[in-house]
Amino acid sequence: MGKLAAFTAYLIALGSWHFAVRTTSASARLSAWRTDEHEAMYTSETVLWWYVGLREYVLDWLELPPISPTDVRPMYTILDAGCGTGGMLARFAPYGTAVGVDLAAHASHITRDWRGCPNVMQASLTALPAAANTFDLAVSLDVISDAGVEIESAALDELYRVLKPGGRLLLNLPAFDSLAGEHDVAVRTARRYTAKNAQALVERHGFTVERLSYWNMVLTPAVWIARLLSRRRSHTAATAHSDITPPPMLVNRILLALIRYERRVLHHVPQLPFGSSLLVLVRKPRLIAPD
Repeated sequence: MGKLAAFTAYLIALGSWHFAVRTTSASARLSAWRTDEHEAMYTSETVLWWYVGLREYVLDWLELPPISPTDVRPMYTILDAGCGTGGMLARFAPYGTAVGVDLAAHASHITRDWRGCPNVMQASLTALPAAANTFDLAVSLDVISDAGVEIESAALDELYRVLKPGGRLLLNLPAFDSLAGEHDVAVRTARRYTAKNAQALVERHGFTVERLSYWNMVLTPAVWIARLLSRRRSHTAATAHSDITPPPMLVNRILLALIRYERRVLHHVPQLPFGSSLLVLVRKPRLIAPD
């Protein structure tokens, strides 16, 4: 625990200047976050098929196998950039030192005080409170697409900066503009992506793409119909509802089984042709020794 506390203090000290330059516009953005959506996320993210399936994808793609109490614990430094209410951050705990960052004060509070993850800081992805070359692994799950990250390029530059040479970043992104709907309004999704434009985006920022695929393919037609119908109604950020309420238990189990089947399929094929979400695994190049 002493090393963990020291590491966190180190990150906070090195990143403290980011907080000194926080502007009035950033404070205004924070006030736009809906606490009811954060509390719904906290309640749902250990149960809902989509959250459970996503976390299994993350551990699979980052090659983090299950750890038993008798196993030697790895000592990765891991960043969850936009950790929300801490469901993924908690899953990283057995693999080393996991640090969460989120712009929303209420989400950070839930992660720290309800979820029990001590290493969480309130900050923007465009000004991460960490030194360069700090993390072995980083994830950012449905965050650079968010309305709170006006400049996705700045967020990717920051993620590149804080990764160690050879470090890997896994992004989950909402896919296809045609799947936008009431859910996007509720969770403040500002952008959706295709595999082509996501790959071009990360490569412009110096990353090398190692793996890329859509997922949740089987359910995409149903998602498209639901979102199409939702677009026929008028929604505001204050009144829209997200899709994060768990369905009946049996339905939830069936949907999770479908996601798990797709993940097994991706062990045998390079990528799925479409889906409601897009996973992008990239690496920061290793340092090349001079001749």
